[in-house]
Amino acid sequence: EIQTKDVLGRIVLVPVLNVAAFSVGARESTADDGYNLNRVWVEGAGTTPTLAGITHRIVDFVRSAIWPHIHICLDIHSGGEVARFAHWSGYFEHDDPNINELRQEMARWFGCGVVLATGRSTPNGVSRGLYEEADDLGKFSIGTELGHGSSTDVRGVRYARQGILAAAIEHQQLRGTLGPIDHHADGTQCLVQGATSVAAPYPGHYEPLFDCGSEVRKGTTVGLLHDFFRMDEDPFEVVAGTDGIVISQAWGARVDQGQMILLVGQKAEFER
Repeated sequence: EIQTKDVLGRIVLVPVLNVAAFSVGARESTADDGYNLNRVWVEGAGTTPTLAGITHRIVDFVRSAIWPHIHICLDIHSGGEVARFAHWSGYFEHDDPNINELRQEMARWFGCGVVLATGRSTPNGVSRGLYEEADDLGKFSIGTELGHGSSTDVRGVRYARQGILAAAIEHQQLRGTLGPIDHHADGTQCLVQGATSVAAPYPGHYEPLFDCGSEVRKGTTVGLLHDFFRMDEDPFEVVAGTDGIVISQAWGARVDQGQMILLVGQKAEFER
């Protein structure tokens, strides 16, 4: 679909970054070193003996062979088996309002119903991923969740295509024109800043009462956690901690103790 005659700059498309995880249909390289690529962006990854597994070496590959040649990073995700998501595209907020507005506009062009704005990442933190490191390096970095359950879906693929082409055209890397789609086109996008989460207090089975993307009020019971070993007890009510949008919930019915089973994001106003 992208014709070389229309390419004005450099576009690096990486269909699969962590082949080791992709080959087993997981977020972690379970058949190799067992790591999740979005948890290993630490100092010395891939260059020190204790951090020399395939997942850490992929980090080193990106740092040495990709980062020097790009100024925009689009991280296209379809979530694993742990959580279901409302389709969202997101960015890290910046102190400079002009940069913030540019990042927000890039995220909006994906067309998702939810645009997620979050605070800056922690340098060298244990949960750092591609998206966070690109931001710390000063690149335009957009993260997404465009599916769940290790699946693809029609809207998720549509949003990914739209966001990639829009970024390339807007930043003069690709010749062409593109119009807004879906929630971006009809003005129904919702900006989310800040969120509250609920972790499972015990292992059990999660029953959602609202779909992801639903608007809820603080105190609303969004789901129920059942303990099948105590069928005579009422289920644990999973309650929204704030007014907002249901961003994510547990995907599989069975959940582990401590697993995040609900995330509700607070609505905010877009930059004008």
